[in-house]
Amino acid sequence: MRTETVNAADFAKLFDGIAAEVNAACLRGMKTTIEKIKTEMDKPGKPITYPVQWDSEKQRRAFFSTNGFGRGIPTKRTGAYLAARSITAVENGYLMRNTAPYAMFVSGGSYGNTQSRIHRGRWNKLNDAIDAGLAGMKADILSELKA
Repeated sequence: MRTETVNAADFAKLFDGIAAEVNAACLRGMKTTIEKIKTEMDKPGKPITYPVQWDSEKQRRAFFSTNGFGRGIPTKRTGAYLAARSITAVENGYLMRNTAPYAMFVSGGSYGNTQSRIHRGRWNKLNDAIDAGLAGMKADILSELKA
């Protein structure tokens, strides 16, 4: 007759190993998700439509009195908005941010309520990209767990 003895320390060691693997898979899945969100947000916006949908008369006057906010009229895209977006690893996840001072007016911010009328329907909204990414995050993590 064969007898095996397993103690609590053996189980604890096993569970610690499993927890570490699950945590690593979750982080990889989260990275996949945030990269998908960034890819969606990195799509250039469509060209301006006319008549321009100004947020206010004050905005329209400011644009023309500052020669297109200092960028000329007609304003030419520089790529700075797209280049200002980055992903950084942080404890237990990832941070995506856009350091362009006007980013929230182009993307609508994380809640989607600050997008300028000028950019509506032309530039992707951050909150829509986040919602789509989060909807697929479970699949991304499960994929990493199976790998």
